[in-house]
Amino acid sequence: MNIRQLARMCDVSRQTVSLALRGSKGVAPATMRRIQALARKLDYHPDPRLAVQLAKVASSSRRDRATIAMLSPWPSRQIWRHNWVLEGFHDGILLAAARLGYQVEEFWLGEPGMSGRRMRDILLARGIEGVVILNYTEAPADLGLDLLGFAAAVVGRALIRPAIHTVDHDHGQGMRLALDEIARAGHRRIGCCLLDETALRARTSGDWEAQYLLHQHTLPSTARVPLLTVKPGDKATLRAWLERWQPDALAGSNHEVGLLLEAAAGHEACPAFFNLMWDSRHTDDSGVDPCFSAIGEVALEMVSDDLRAERHLKGTIRRHVLLEGRWRLPPYNEPPGSRLRSRATA
Repeated sequence: MNIRQLARMCDVSRQTVSLALRGSKGVAPATMRRIQALARKLDYHPDPRLAVQLAKVASSSRRDRATIAMLSPWPSRQIWRHNWVLEGFHDGILLAAARLGYQVEEFWLGEPGMSGRRMRDILLARGIEGVVILNYTEAPADLGLDLLGFAAAVVGRALIRPAIHTVDHDHGQGMRLALDEIARAGHRRIGCCLLDETALRARTSGDWEAQYLLHQHTLPSTARVPLLTVKPGDKATLRAWLERWQPDALAGSNHEVGLLLEAAAGHEACPAFFNLMWDSRHTDDSGVDPCFSAIGEVALEMVSDDLRAERHLKGTIRRHVLLEGRWRLPPYNEPPGSRLRSRATA
């Protein structure tokens, strides 16, 4: 057993495993506990000679590393510790920073007395030129912060002002992937149920709905199942829809839809459920893993690229990068040599 194998089993990078085994604050507590528990179970012990060398490198370079700010507009200071999506973004940002030689300083925009103007003054006073924004509470959203002259990117598509680089999961590709994999598993009447939330639709840009409806138009009329959107907890509407259309499989916007489906249909009559927002807390689900950690990594990499090329001083074309998701089956086992692919649009 080596660190590469342990990282693959935990679905994280080698850097994350190394930080977690050292108890670093740069790793989310839940991730750290998961890695440490598996290391104990497998009786894994890092090579002490390698640990000494890594410590020397870190200590010699820490003082010379540039700083990138991570701005959080969320209601509490460290909400990412209790939100699995933000935790993934946060871990990815820190991983890329460590790999590229940057320090990350976290700023909470909800600090008493904080304003967009004051935040800009703080960043300028500290000589910080790179900024990554940790998604946004609302959608669409206006940060209220002038980032002209900064290298900046935001994870997610909720933010419309300021106009900076964005990195997100390609929800349209995720829906296409889900439909293909569900059909490959032998299902023929595939339905889709999304939670009826304004913010969710804005965050996904309607890509789930668009790809599902496009797919339906390729089917014979007798095989089509209309899209359903329901309010959280609305079992009655879901039950009536199931009885009317009789799908044998259902793609849902998250694990909550799966629970609602089982409550509405009953365990025995429940169609197969596939999660469009798969996450490692619910490994019994099959579905699309949005790879949130990779999104955080790419956001910081974009900021780093602009800083090194000094594009933030000259002006640059705003970029939107969408990362493809991965299909997960229980129990999770990453195929050897699998790689993320990305699609970028200017």
